[in-house]
Amino acid sequence: MVLCLCNGLSDRQVAQCIREGAARPRDIYAACGGRAQCGTCTRLLLRLLRASAPPDVHGHQEHQETGHAR
Repeated sequence: MVLCLCNGLSDRQVAQCIREGAARPRDIYAACGGRAQCGTCTRLLLRLLRASAPPDVHGHQEHQETGHAR
């Protein structure tokens, strides 16, 4: 499934970038040779990144942008 029309990023590409250590949407864009354009996919990418973040020592998911627990 295509998640970013501007850069043609698929769900598989995004998942691979996250597995390889992408921590921010810009890391995903860069790994795929693109950049943020219209911004429509940014919130989705953030949700995917947050969902894949390891829990902190208290069992909370870490907030990707600030490092603060949610």
